[in-house]
Amino acid sequence: MDDALVELNDFISSNLLNSKVESHPDYMYVRKIDNKTKNISVDQIRLMQKFLYKTSVITGKKVAVIYAADQMNINAANSCLKILEDTPDNTYIFLVTNNAASVIPTIRSRCAKINYHYNLLPGKETDVKFLKPLNKKVSITEKLQFIAQFGYKDRDLWMQFSVSMEELMAKFCKKIAGLNVDLSELELSILAQFRSNSPYYLQMKYDQIRKITDDTNLFDLDLRSSCLLLIDKFRS
Repeated sequence: MDDALVELNDFISSNLLNSKVESHPDYMYVRKIDNKTKNISVDQIRLMQKFLYKTSVITGKKVAVIYAADQMNINAANSCLKILEDTPDNTYIFLVTNNAASVIPTIRSRCAKINYHYNLLPGKETDVKFLKPLNKKVSITEKLQFIAQFGYKDRDLWMQFSVSMEELMAKFCKKIAGLNVDLSELELSILAQFRSNSPYYLQMKYDQIRKITDDTNLFDLDLRSSCLLLIDKFRS
């Protein structure tokens, strides 16, 4: 998330505040008070609300960033929802998280989502436990055992799996486009399962995977069904 925060602050500096965000009177940064604290508190979000409702000092804009937004407790999240539902003019609120599924659906539905895989490096292999169910040769028993794990609404596991699927399809797109991307034997066998390796077809598959992931997170859909849908996208 630190990479995302650096990039976001650069964007805010260049496009909204026209100066560095550090100590800027129209910028507020919200995160856990310290590592001993479990959550972002409702008091912190209420302070953010008061800040955003005040008149801008310099730029005519007010900007707030909530770092690790999934760490807001339920009261803080509900308070954040109120400001998202009634945001003052020329006010910008950015939520940064690496676990969007843990942010309550009503907040996610009011945010424009930007996904970026900062850890997608050349040669990085996807976790084998997520690759095996994609292979057409895997037994139905093994496939069902994998899907059954999502019956416990394990959102952390879902995020790991869904992000891995997006990253894998992104690797396939880059590989077909001629970029230097190393694929394991298992990844190559999965790529060979597609009925077409055209860039257009793989981009379409990537978009479909993103939609399944976004809809699941936004509408709190059944994880087992979503897992099955993602697996199916790698089998044709």
